[in-house]
Amino acid sequence: MVWKKHLVSDPAVKGGQLCAKGTEVTVAEMLNDLAEGAGAEEILRRHPGLQLTHVAAALAYAADLAASKHCYKCVADDLDKPKRKRPPKKSAGE
Repeated sequence: MVWKKHLVSDPAVKGGQLCAKGTEVTVAEMLNDLAEGAGAEEILRRHPGLQLTHVAAALAYAADLAASKHCYKCVADDLDKPKRKRPPKKSAGE
């Protein structure tokens, strides 16, 4: 599936996040729903206006992203890095 036909990014919609074309449903929302165990039918019920092709396109996008060597390297590198502790924020009176 060519996901680019069904997913769009518009700075005026959801801050430019990748969304199902013609909706404000983000790819992240669809993938999170799937990760939580929702099936395609449930996702369509949760998000009126969404079509099955949108869900399939979100999965195709995720597959392309997962297959990207660059993406994997970034994630793997990030997992290997120790987490930095940030200093506590100062209050306005300090």
